[in-house]
Amino acid sequence: MNYLILGVIAFIAAFVQATMGFGAGVILVNVMPLFFPYSKAIALMQASILFLNIVFSIKYRKKIRWDVLVPALIPGTVLGLLFTFWSVAIDVAILTVALGVAFIALSIYTLALADKVHVKPSKTNGFILGSCSGLTNAFFGFAGPPVAAYFAPSLEDNLEYFVTSQFFFMCSSAACIVARFFSGIYEVSDLPMLGLLVACLGAGMLSGVGLLKKADGKVLKKLIYGFIGLNGVYIIVKELIAH
Repeated sequence: MNYLILGVIAFIAAFVQATMGFGAGVILVNVMPLFFPYSKAIALMQASILFLNIVFSIKYRKKIRWDVLVPALIPGTVLGLLFTFWSVAIDVAILTVALGVAFIALSIYTLALADKVHVKPSKTNGFILGSCSGLTNAFFGFAGPPVAAYFAPSLEDNLEYFVTSQFFFMCSSAACIVARFFSGIYEVSDLPMLGLLVACLGAGMLSGVGLLKKADGKVLKKLIYGFIGLNGVYIIVKELIAH
């Protein structure tokens, strides 16, 4: 039953990422800690999504906007690598509460502030938001929301936005995965779960990418981030009660 639930969630997460450009990591990190220890959940989620980032980065490589990508990519990758080594040593309870706070902040920003805050597509903003994305990837396993605030106003073409984002996630997550690997998080026994997640993510991504050019994700985004905010409250309350 656990495998079935995770498979369905992975399919939905990938479908959302294909239509919005990001979101798979945010959705999976809401669910994976219910079935695995925090560090293991983040590690499995990042490794499974990395496969899809690679596939779509290669398939649509001609659409990557390097001029927009590079200012965010360098700090996002470097900080993701460095801070992942630190994150595996932090007390799980602290990280769990921090994850809940991050979910609430992300929900409030997306639902109430995102349309009012306009980020200029400059290299400086790319560096700042790429750095924020590397940090959220290292501690919480999702990189999308911060850097999306930079990519979205910089890239009007949906496919350019999609593949440029995928390449960024690929590099940032690969750096985090290397750090987790050398920290001993991954085990051979993880392979069946990784295989399931990759298969279901692949199916969801292929189903959703066909809608990419005509998708209007506003309603979907509100539903998703409303749920994420509520889940953040649940995570904090549950952790505080447990202690």
